[in-house]
Amino acid sequence: MPLEEAILQAIFTRIRPILMIALMGSMQLLPAALSSGMGSEVQKPLAIMIVGGLIFCMLLSLTVLPQIYYLAYKKSEQKNENKD
Repeated sequence: MPLEEAILQAIFTRIRPILMIALMGSMQLLPAALSSGMGSEVQKPLAIMIVGGLIFCMLLSLTVLPQIYYLAYKKSEQKNENKD
């Protein structure tokens, strides 16, 4: 299978689990991130950071990580072609 096709297929098979994990964690911590009652001054910043990190990590794993794989494996393919 060509490299580009393999990466696209991997993205499409992993998009649902990645979205489910990120959205589930974000939705569970959303009440803590939006709270303003007593005791929220401790949990609110932590919840905001976790929700932001989950969403940011989800976006990176679906956009940047495939490009890194492409660049890394493209170089190894070129080295293998030069050896042959």
